[in-house]
Amino acid sequence: MDVRKKRLVRIGVGLGLLGCAAGLLALQMDLAGQMARCLDFVRAEGAGMFFTAMAVLPFFGFPLSAFVLSAGPVFAPTLGPGVVIACGVAALAVNVSLSYWVAAVAMRPGMERLILWIGYPVPVLPEGKSWEFTLLLRVVPGVPFFFAELPAGTGPGAF
Repeated sequence: MDVRKKRLVRIGVGLGLLGCAAGLLALQMDLAGQMARCLDFVRAEGAGMFFTAMAVLPFFGFPLSAFVLSAGPVFAPTLGPGVVIACGVAALAVNVSLSYWVAAVAMRPGMERLILWIGYPVPVLPEGKSWEFTLLLRVVPGVPFFFAELPAGTGPGAF
């Protein structure tokens, strides 16, 4: 087995072990009870804390769908749907701005080094095709944001 495959196997085994540990922890929880306690906590903390969390937590991998699906039922009766939508849009704008900065400045160099260390080249997009690549990566869930910010004609060390 060549070095590239060995490194990929190591990364895969590590991620698999982390996934198993997370699954075992999830099995020990009362998920319905946890959800009820979580919604009670959210109502008690108020809209400011909720929308701040909506702006920050997806940055750390928390699913945005939990916020989007619960914002209306939890806060629309008291704030009104227009205010809830405006706060949600503002929270998303903050989240995307922070994510872009971290992706373009903080994480991209490390990811480029990791990709090169594994033995793969950093992709170079043809001129004029970067919008298609970005759209595809942003529509498909689960793709890290920094992969969607690869400008056309760039390679390793571009930033």
